[in-house]
Amino acid sequence: MKTNKIFALNLSAEYICQNFTEEILGLLPFVDFLFANEQEIKCFARQIIEHSNEDTVSMAKEIRKLLTKNSDTCLIVTQGAKPVILISSKLTKKTNISMILFI
Repeated sequence: MKTNKIFALNLSAEYICQNFTEEILGLLPFVDFLFANEQEIKCFARQIIEHSNEDTVSMAKEIRKLLTKNSDTCLIVTQGAKPVILISSKLTKKTNISMILFI
């Protein structure tokens, strides 16, 4: 069923990646934007990629291949204070973030 709606999914936590791998895999073909932090990407990659290494970008690229809804799907990986990784079918980019100071 095509609804022309944007669907964003966050992997949320490592235990979700470990305990609900099949359910996540079932959702990925419908996802436009997948969000995860570095630990979640590594955990999920270990569940689905037979010989995954510890390089976050290469793991994320493999997972991005599972986002098959359209050519504009995007994977966004946060890494704390380190650059955010953006992966689409057209580019892989690391983007620096600015620190926000709360007073």
